[in-house]
Amino acid sequence: MIEICDRCGARIEPGDIRYLMRITLNVDDGGVITNPIGDEEVDRIIKELQNADPDELEKQVHEELSYIICPRCRRDFLSDPLGRKAFD
Repeated sequence: MIEICDRCGARIEPGDIRYLMRITLNVDDGGVITNPIGDEEVDRIIKELQNADPDELEKQVHEELSYIICPRCRRDFLSDPLGRKAFD
């Protein structure tokens, strides 16, 4: 089965090397909560959460992404995984 690189769109033929890239994003407050909130703010947040989309809330806390990439995109990704060159 022919696959397509999720990054560049190159065809990946059967038997060609491909890479499964998994990215996991987890919320992190750095261990510091700088602005404690009062009861009114807690009540407001609870009301907001009751009306929120559960899938979107989960994505804000934990998300796993998977991509199939070709060898060239693997090399390019590893040389600049955060895309800093785009900001130069």
